Amino acid sequence: MATLETRWGRRLGLGVAASAVVLAIATTTLGAPTVEGRPPPACTETAAAAPFNRTAWQRIEPVLAKGARAAQRLVLGIAGGPTWTIPLDAESFASGPDSGRVVFATDDGRRSTITIVDLAHGCTRAIAVASDVVRSAVLGPDDETTYEHRVGRADRDDLGIWRRSPLSGDAERILPPIEPDARFGITFLTTLQWSADGRHLGIASCGEVACRLRVLDTSDGSTRTVAEPALGELVGITADQAVMRGACRGLPCPIVAIDLDQGLESVIAEGAGTADLVVDDAGRPVVAFEHGGPGGPLTLLPLGGAQVAAQTADVPEGLRIADHDADINVDVPRGWVLLSDNAGPEDPAAWIRDARFRRLADGAIRRLDEVLP
Repeated sequence: MATLETRWGRRLGLGVAASAVVLAIATTTLGAPTVEGRPPPACTETAAAAPFNRTAWQRIEPVLAKGARAAQRLVLGIAGGPTWTIPLDAESFASGPDSGRVVFATDDGRRSTITIVDLAHGCTRAIAVASDVVRSAVLGPDDETTYEHRVGRADRDDLGIWRRSPLSGDAERILPPIEPDARFGITFLTTLQWSADGRHLGIASCGEVACRLRVLDTSDGSTRTVAEPALGELVGITADQAVMRGACRGLPCPIVAIDLDQGLESVIAEGAGTADLVVDDAGRPVVAFEHGGPGGPLTLLPLGGAQVAAQTADVPEGLRIADHDADINVDVPRGWVLLSDNAGPEDPAAWIRDARFRRLADGAIRRLDEVLP
């Protein structure tokens, strides 16, 4: 019998295991010196732009008091380099890293403060304060503009998607709240995810099991919507396709590709474990998934108009496709897929040390600090 692996506990709140202990801050990262317990300093006005050619990572950890989440902390760093820790309020989030930048917001009950961490320089830059509650945000392709999902402070009603200009600092609403739909129930979670071309933003609004997806073309403001109760969380999007799971309460679960223009669906896998949408060296999208369920063979299926057979690929003993719904997020470079043991990373540095990249082109296995973005 296939193993049932639950995902929603991690996405909608603290998992049982994570709630049981206050997780320790890493003291080493691949043998490099760390900055334990200390946040990065504020960026200076004269900090010059610099290309970032290291692998960055971040993790949100709960801080518990009498069994309840009293606060959180953001642990982030560079594979083979330093680690920093940033204390956050209980209602907070972080997204990325992307090109060496992480965006996070923390809410003190009166306002949400949005900040960018520049890992290339090891510094932070507060960019805005919002009276609404900012529940999630991502950086735009320019690494400066933010796209934010907000809710009302008093009633927690959905306030839609907002874009904040780095020049003016002002935010404007670019997408209204999603309409109520009894087939999906109450929306518990809204996630934001970019396509590989950096032009299309996927907004997944998820109930207890099923999700609706809106794909915003940021070049002209047009949107396309997928609202099928048989579909669940978003795996990834391209300019014309979305890859989503079935509306499952755990794994294994089907993976489905949806043509965003015609609405046609095709089943990529009847049952799969962890999955990711990555891009190869030429920028072509590839669905990487565990065939059959958690721990199944690594399978790679290019997306495109032509019918292409999936390929099964070898991975080192004990490693799987990294679960991006778990606790650590890594900036995965083009042409690679991230592998880990998917165990709860009580020690983030050990997780980073033991994780590996697998090259799509030839199957080469490398440590995270050995691969340049």
